[in-house]
Amino acid sequence: MRSRALFLILFSSLELCSTSECQTGTEGARTRYFPPGVFVLDGYRNGAADISQAIDQRYSDALEAMHEESLWKLARVDNSIAVFRLLWLPTSGPPISVRIQFSDKKVRLEIIKLDGYGGYDIGKIAYRKSVEGELSLWNRLVEESEEASFWRMPTRIDDLGLDGEHFVLEGVKDGIYHVVDRWSPRFGAYRKICKSMLKHAQIETSSTASASPAILPVMRRFAYGLLVLLFGAVLLTWYCLRRRAEGRKDRHSEAAGGGRRGSF
Repeated sequence: MRSRALFLILFSSLELCSTSECQTGTEGARTRYFPPGVFVLDGYRNGAADISQAIDQRYSDALEAMHEESLWKLARVDNSIAVFRLLWLPTSGPPISVRIQFSDKKVRLEIIKLDGYGGYDIGKIAYRKSVEGELSLWNRLVEESEEASFWRMPTRIDDLGLDGEHFVLEGVKDGIYHVVDRWSPRFGAYRKICKSMLKHAQIETSSTASASPAILPVMRRFAYGLLVLLFGAVLLTWYCLRRRAEGRKDRHSEAAGGGRRGSF
């Protein structure tokens, strides 16, 4: 319960930060990437623990920073395009988008990488690459999506945690849009298709295993604070020992003076 409450607080704070960063423009100018309410869990539709808006905001901020288009809107205006887009948000690694699109009998692969961190400041575009892919790549992706039953998967399940990676996979075919969001899936067909897309983009997914530079300033502040406390404890101990030694010296002097007076 404590970890769940902490996560809700952290995610809500991310939403506030993201919203404040985007207040430089008009609200109407923002691109809507996902259908309204798509990230709401069925059990939370009338509950206070609903963080679907914060999730929507966070993912939208990442896609907007990547200058990506809305696949949800694309599906409503063009039913001839088929596309999968993976948004990978590791807490301690850079946000990455991999889009594989099939249109006019051609396969296009686009990779975008930001210079921030999925769980902290998202950052700006650090790398973008667009290349043509083989038809076999698209066919294999379609097979993997069918193996995962992607089009029938619920968008969200109650699987959020404090540290890990978000795999947000969007799909468009025949004018139909679907999105699935999973946090740190350890195995299964859904993880397979997400990892496969990252592999085709030649992206390593081991960044979450190492300590993030984003948390190093926090660790340094903690270390400095700890050193200050230790230094203060040493000074206090030295002061107490000094006062005790002075007290003993004073008592010894008084005792010696009393003995001299008594001898006369």
